[in-house]
Amino acid sequence: MITKVENIDKEKKYKIINKKVYRIKKDRRLLVIKKHEFEGLLYMIYNHELSAHFGINAKEKYYWKNMFKDIKIYVKSCDKCQRRGRPIERNKLYLIKVKE
Repeated sequence: MITKVENIDKEKKYKIINKKVYRIKKDRRLLVIKKHEFEGLLYMIYNHELSAHFGINAKEKYYWKNMFKDIKIYVKSCDKCQRRGRPIERNKLYLIKVKE
């Protein structure tokens, strides 16, 4: 992990844009979250009434060290999810050719 801000530009995985640190992963920029900020962020992503418990989607926009472990622990601590269990997987829908 990067220890000094001065070293970020030298590290190809990270970039500073508008005074924010981003981790560059393929074609995406992931905002680097400080360790003490991730619980509040997870609460907003996972528990907010419009979020529908999509905690794992944090990986699409954010990054912090050990984030997958932290998300897994956070999701396991969710009372609603523990009562409801795993989401039901739905079958994929395929297009059906219709004769004219």
